[in-house]
Amino acid sequence: MLFGLYEQLKYNTDGQTTIGAVSEYKRAAWNIGLKWNLATGYVGAQYIQAQDGKCEAVGVGCNADSTGAKTIGLAYYHTLTKQSQAYIAAQWLKNNDLGNYKTAGIGSVAVGANFGATYIGIGIGIKHTF
Repeated sequence: MLFGLYEQLKYNTDGQTTIGAVSEYKRAAWNIGLKWNLATGYVGAQYIQAQDGKCEAVGVGCNADSTGAKTIGLAYYHTLTKQSQAYIAAQWLKNNDLGNYKTAGIGSVAVGANFGATYIGIGIGIKHTF
């Protein structure tokens, strides 16, 4: 199975009057992925890219250049029962110079602003659906 997604986010702070405060921020992102079923479970891979943002500020210019990121994720889910799967997943994420994204639930221990950081996350677990 091949899949893809495109999204565009836009945030507004209505009524903002403080000079220099960001009144609007928007960015686009896209991804493409693949899921391959096996007799024992499935393998998945995904590439995601968040574009640099665009912003507006009250009374001054606003620059959101180099705020994007790109990531590659790989995972294997092994079927244990009809409702349970064991998995191993890995993710590599590279922020642009002012990007501040983190890995999605696997090994993202960094807190605070780590602009431009590169992360590698690995997760091992069991998924059970009720």
